[in-house]
Amino acid sequence: MRADTEPTTDTEPAAEIWTEAICRAYTEQLRGVIRFDHRRWAKRVDRALGVLREGAVILDVASGPGFLLFELARLRPQLTLIAHDLSPHMGIIQREEARQRGLEIEAIGGPAEAIERASATVDVVTCKQLLHECADVAQTLAEIHRVLKPGGVAFIIDFDQDGSRLAARLIHLFMRLRRGGVIADSFWRSYSAGFKGSDIKAKLEAVGFEPVIYHRSGPNYMMIARRAGADE
Repeated sequence: MRADTEPTTDTEPAAEIWTEAICRAYTEQLRGVIRFDHRRWAKRVDRALGVLREGAVILDVASGPGFLLFELARLRPQLTLIAHDLSPHMGIIQREEARQRGLEIEAIGGPAEAIERASATVDVVTCKQLLHECADVAQTLAEIHRVLKPGGVAFIIDFDQDGSRLAARLIHLFMRLRRGGVIADSFWRSYSAGFKGSDIKAKLEAVGFEPVIYHRSGPNYMMIARRAGADE
């Protein structure tokens, strides 16, 4: 979701748009919805993960301030945490938020279309609410596939144009009442920019994920996509 203070121009490189002030304002906006959003999705990911080895590496792509990753760490304290974001300012915030929680985190930067991570080095990838904004969806999904180990799994969460529009309208109304019109309208713009879940499933399969399980949840989808190969 876009920050309410985000500039509207499309001429500036995305990393420059997300200034430190905007990143910190966005972080505070998200802090108010951790319980309803990040915590709920973390529980769903946790239930689907099954048994992981001690020290298994999880990478959260387009992590923002890292709230989804931190909620997963509460449920899976054995995980090794990596937070990715395009903005270097978010990397600073991720480390600050991790220290406040007594967690260690590696913060990496760069676009999601070129993740700064060696191939086949990650056990789990999460990617929440990025695809409706990223420049190249197919390349982003290919990068997620690349960094996963054989047998690794990705959880892709975003707005679903195949999903419930009524649920989206109710969330919009709830946000307007609880968080104000600016953040509510930001949600609606992001929701409206989403793809059909069926199209994202096909794109995941096209870059090599098998199987891909499509879960629909109100106005969202969660894809559980596994890279073929034996677990390491």
